Amino acid sequence: MKYTFLFCVLFVFYSCDNKTKTLPNSTGKYSEIIIVSKETILNQEKKILIDDVFQKEILGLNRKEIEFKTIQINYNHFNNILKKHKNILILTEGGKEFSQKNKWSKNQLVFQIDLLKEKDFIEKIQKIQKLFQFNEIKNLREIYSESSNKKIEKIIKDKFKIDIVVPKEYTLVENQ
Repeated sequence: MKYTFLFCVLFVFYSCDNKTKTLPNSTGKYSEIIIVSKETILNQEKKILIDDVFQKEILGLNRKEIEFKTIQINYNHFNNILKKHKNILILTEGGKEFSQKNKWSKNQLVFQIDLLKEKDFIEKIQKIQKLFQFNEIKNLREIYSESSNKKIEKIIKDKFKIDIVVPKEYTLVENQ
């Protein structure tokens, strides 16, 4: 009986020592960024600069479409539901700047920048835009590669040295 009790106690302690953190899946649509700030710090000039970077028109499409839709959220309304969004940009005054992957959910990117450091604000926003863009492409590629047409992908890779994800529905019409 003593050994059974000792075994149960040790089992509980070892199982509770698991350091891995299970995160929920991220929410929100692709190509969507939540911008979190206090209403008082995000002036119209900064909002225009941010929109100019993130809401650029995607060239080459037959209709106008922007790269990212930005949604501004007041810091007081930034709750646990919104913290699970895929792309988050937090704007602070005097706060610590950081970037973190998977902070509150899986496949998530979170950036926090200080608006008081105006010297390289546009460069920071442009760099963040490129990182959001790269992360979106990587995540979509992972999703579509699970059910892609591996046979056509191999033909394209062997013939043209291009690594591309081809949807399962696509067929090869001609191969010369």
